[in-house]
Amino acid sequence: MLSKIKTQTYNLKDRFKDTFHFNFFELVFFTLFFFPSITFNLLSAEIFPWVIISAIFFFRKTTNYFIIVLYGLIFHTIIFGFFTNIDPSLESFRSLFSYLNSLLAFAFLISAPIQTIYRFAKLIKLIFYFLIILGLLQSFNLIDSLDSLFKFFVPRSSSSNLDFMNRGVTLFSTEPARAGNSLLFIYLSVRYLYTLKKYRIFTDLFMFFYLLLIIQSSMSLIVFLIFIILQYRLKLIIPLAITLLFLLTFSINFDEGGRAFDLTLQILELDNINDIIFLLVDSSGNRLFSIYSYWLYGIYFPFGGGIGNWLYTSVESLTISGLNPNNYSFFQKFGINSPFRASGFFSNLVLDTGIFGFLLVFSYVINSLKKFWKISLDTKVIILLFLFKILFIGSVGHPVAWIVVVVVVRSLMEAKNKILYN
Repeated sequence: MLSKIKTQTYNLKDRFKDTFHFNFFELVFFTLFFFPSITFNLLSAEIFPWVIISAIFFFRKTTNYFIIVLYGLIFHTIIFGFFTNIDPSLESFRSLFSYLNSLLAFAFLISAPIQTIYRFAKLIKLIFYFLIILGLLQSFNLIDSLDSLFKFFVPRSSSSNLDFMNRGVTLFSTEPARAGNSLLFIYLSVRYLYTLKKYRIFTDLFMFFYLLLIIQSSMSLIVFLIFIILQYRLKLIIPLAITLLFLLTFSINFDEGGRAFDLTLQILELDNINDIIFLLVDSSGNRLFSIYSYWLYGIYFPFGGGIGNWLYTSVESLTISGLNPNNYSFFQKFGINSPFRASGFFSNLVLDTGIFGFLLVFSYVINSLKKFWKISLDTKVIILLFLFKILFIGSVGHPVAWIVVVVVVRSLMEAKNKILYN
């Protein structure tokens, strides 16, 4: 089995070497896919629709299933505006474009020539090394003088760490959590396509400490630990747990763990499961309770509340959930009637389009990935992690995970086919 994995890895490296890079025009646009927070202050939104703009130039082929999904979302937006009191607004189109920014990236690469996939794999590797170096420079405050330049690209970013907020670095994102989740999926591409199996445990440990000490995002660590459980089962959990306990033991002199460390310390001080659950929900801001209330709303209203109508339906979803907003720090800070977005592509989609809209889009994603499921454990792991991510984690229009999962599974399928038929 090990020799087979080695053969696949070497085969992929040879194919990547024989693949030409993108031309300059392609390189600029496709690189921006991985930095959607770069808006140049052109939009007030946190995600710029680079994929949608690029689709005009590069999108040539897709499946009938995606066409159905595309027209379904557009039709839902128009019909809801026509038959309800919801007027089509800028927010409706902004929300629709957010969904399409992710879905178009996925659909484009699912149907793209394999050479395009190989070019993306090479590009992702370069971006990974760039982000690792950038994070270290930001963490040690070595590029403070470039802060105005960073804010020109990403208005809410920073050229240094956010230790004054007990947080890590943002890379080229608006916050550490978004930066960490993007970096993790970019790392997985390098891990599966470039790294030999015998070295992967060391790169995984490196990534764990990088997320813990440099990014300092609880959400990114949770996603990473889910990856570890899927990939190793319990083999690496024990060493990581021992390491984490060791650091926590000496945390009185260790001030670089950020919110992730603080939250872990608070959990260890509690002995009641209900108190732990409340702490996790409250510490997540609006993430966890919004997931619950949004999905409940999508079940109660199977066609949803309308794309772009979340300013109203999010507040309604909280009422339906029965949760008392006065108990949570998010509403204590922003007010009990403050609208809120959920975490996860599908969590937001189920609010906007209901359980029927969710089933339409989710079945398209599953149908597109099912042929890659049995290739290897690696494809199973990244598909499961990807599904967890788009269900419950991250922003709607952020396309990085959508890109990476297709690049990895299609590359591994080509490697397997090369071995079988040679």
